[in-house]
Amino acid sequence: MKHDKPSIGDLLRRLIDDGKSYAAAELELAKERTFAEVEAYRRAAIWAGLAAVAGMALLIGFSVALVIVLASLLGPYVGALVALLLLGALGGFFGWRAMKAWEGARE
Repeated sequence: MKHDKPSIGDLLRRLIDDGKSYAAAELELAKERTFAEVEAYRRAAIWAGLAAVAGMALLIGFSVALVIVLASLLGPYVGALVALLLLGALGGFFGWRAMKAWEGARE
């Protein structure tokens, strides 16, 4: 007489196979979620890079305009020196604020 019930070994084999299939499916899902998130950040990074390039072009244009205006008022050398000092002070202030923000973020 043949038993319709599977043996303990068959049940364990099936359990292990199902566990492997489940783990593989979960890993694939995690990969897909990660790739989707990376893609979103990649697009954001591209736009941020383009914004940085445009910002640098704007800063260069502003610097040249400042030198031209100050040169017409104070002379070419003094105007360039004043513009350099103003832009250096502004850059130093931004750097100081960034350092303070960085320290605050680490706390």
